Amino acid sequence: MINKIHISLLEFIRTGKFANIELGQTMEYIQNNFPPPDNISDMGYDTFIWQYGVFEFHFIAGVLTLLWCDNLDYLSNPDKKQYILDKWILSESNKLSFSYFCSRLDQENIKYHLNDTFFESENQKLPDNIILSVDNTDTVIYFEDTDENAVSLFEYNLIAIGASQFELKYKVYPL
Repeated sequence: MINKIHISLLEFIRTGKFANIELGQTMEYIQNNFPPPDNISDMGYDTFIWQYGVFEFHFIAGVLTLLWCDNLDYLSNPDKKQYILDKWILSESNKLSFSYFCSRLDQENIKYHLNDTFFESENQKLPDNIILSVDNTDTVIYFEDTDENAVSLFEYNLIAIGASQFELKYKVYPL
């Protein structure tokens, strides 16, 4: 029996690691070194998603390629209580603004860079979303105009956090 693990979302954001789990590890390694998930979904084509509450581990060909959470309103300890989650600032509000989140990263001395995504054209007034990438990690953090009435980027809200080995497939422009 594996002891209950403590997960810090601040450390996940800082490093891209979910406690002792990181991208590139195999399903077998994770089965032997991390508690079992709440649910396993077979997506076909040798692709699986393991769910721990609303946090997801995505595997392709038996290798962890994505750690993801896009349901932040329901972010909590997993149903089977496999770990204890320290949500850091994500426990403060269900809507965290881009400006506030960046100020907290700055306080923690976490270096990052920003890209914005335009699905229509680069000439749009505001981007569809902002993707914040933490330097020297696989961590990505997504913000959107969730109320669709923002007049500046600073009003965008946090919608997802993750770590990904994938390159962005959309055209992105540096802010």
